Order: sequence, then C-alpha cells, then structure tokens
Amino acid sequence: VNPDGVWHGHYRTDTLGQNLNRYYLGSPDRAAQPAVWAIKQVLMQWANAGTLEYYIDLHAHANKKGVFVYGNALEGERALASLTYARLVALNSPVFDFTTCNFTEKNMSRPDKDGASKEGAGRVALFRETGLTHLYTIEANYNTARVLNITPPAGGDHGGRASPPNGKRF
Repeated sequence: VNPDGVWHGHYRTDTLGQNLNRYYLGSPDRAAQPAVWAIKQVLMQWANAGTLEYYIDLHAHANKKGVFVYGNALEGERALASLTYARLVALNSPVFDFTTCNFTEKNMSRPDKDGASKEGAGRVALFRETGLTHLYTIEANYNTARVLNITPPAGGDHGGRASPPNGKRF
C-alpha cells in the first residue's frame, strides 16, 4: 500500500507524511490517500455483499520481537472465534507468539506513538463499520522471534505442511 514511502525510507508514512493505516475510518480522501480509498471501496463492497469474512493487514515492526496479532475486542462466541484464529496460527507457525496478541478495547482506540488514534486502522474501522469478527493486524519483527514453537505436521501430508499443495496425490 505504501511503496512510495518505503522507497523513500519511511516505515510508517507515505511521501506526504501520512500514516496510511489511520485513514480507513469513514471516507478516505480519494486524492490524498488513493490506495486506502480504493482498498476501502473494495472491502466495503465485499462486506455489504456478505462475502468478506477475513481481513488480515500485514505489518512489519522493529520494536517488539516475534509475530503476533492485534484483534478487536469482542464478546461471547465472537471473542472465542477471534482468539481461536490466533491460537490456530500459533499452532502452525514456529515463530508466532500467542501470549503477545492483543484483543482489547484499549488497543482499538489508544493513540499510537505519533498521537493518531487506532480508530482509523483498517481492522478497527472495518469492525466499527461492518461488525465483522475476523479482522486482524499481524505484526512481524523484521528479523527476530521471541519464541520458537514446536509445530506438529499437518494431518494427511506425511511429514510436511499441508499448504501449499505439492502436487502429490494422497
């Protein structure tokens, strides 16, 4: 979403100094945030058609070690479903750290280090506007894991992972 900013050496901002992950709430400006505007249009179209079930926003970071998920604060069965997704990722990834995942209301609204509210983040804005359950930000450190999980082989794949398919017939 931010190739121009990255090319100029910016981690969080585009060439205009905007953190594009704070413009999803409401209507992004088509001229100032064209990529966010286009993504939001497609996501809302899918959500309104009932075809959007999962939204996963991938982020890299340098501060916290490992890989973890930010999810939204939910209740009851929906909270269980959201936590189950993160737990399943942990069971299938040697570097995913379930204990550092965050599913709190505070993490949906508190200001980031630049003072902008997380209300404008993709997963939070989509939750506020659609009520969908499976909306996540996956954060991954550039080069360091905090834990190393033991990942058992997936069922039916004879010692390897189940995806992507390797062309063999089982």
